[in-house]
Amino acid sequence: MQDAGIDVNKYKTHSARGSVASKARQSGVPLNEIMKVAGWATERTFAQFYEKPLETEESFQYAVLQ
Repeated sequence: MQDAGIDVNKYKTHSARGSVASKARQSGVPLNEIMKVAGWATERTFAQFYEKPLETEESFQYAVLQ
């Protein structure tokens, strides 16, 4: 991640999981597919911890998902 220019003091490898799941959901991937790939059993887990708005271009999501 550091080689990609991501601030590893602010973002850890687990940050990618939430970013990818949020981006997939925003892009129209069905929630049941996201849950299956991520290994989540309930929608509540996704909604509570991972369904977050994506940040600005300077964010981790932008760096990883470009």
